[in-house]
Amino acid sequence: MSQDLIARLDDRLRDRRESFDRIPVIDLAPLLDGSDKMAVARAIRWALSNAGFMQVRNHGIPQAMVEDLFDVTRRFFDLPGSDKMALHLGKSGPAMRGYTGPFDRATDPGRIRDLTEGFDIGPERAALEGPFFGPNLLICAES
Repeated sequence: MSQDLIARLDDRLRDRRESFDRIPVIDLAPLLDGSDKMAVARAIRWALSNAGFMQVRNHGIPQAMVEDLFDVTRRFFDLPGSDKMALHLGKSGPAMRGYTGPFDRATDPGRIRDLTEGFDIGPERAALEGPFFGPNLLICAES
């Protein structure tokens, strides 16, 4: 990543680690109905800053779509490593979208590397607009 793009990252985006003893569960209903957007925003910020992940409820996504996504996810992560590496995050440049495999990142500060796999996506952009804002890597799969 070029230095000018790194310099544009806001210091508020930098990690601060705190202990957590539960999987954060975020209720999106107050965000979606407008009754308490800031409380939901604070809860999401805490979850992603400290745990790095969260479970959401009352998101409004149809259950059939959730099940389809889990099916596609299982099929992707069951692929051979070489197929997954074709969509490696490193191929997306500063957009930081795509697959990360075992030993690619450290989710436990006490260890240098771990066995997690992931696939990072975000809102689709036609072109790179800056760090984390660009096109997603495309997955072309047979049905």
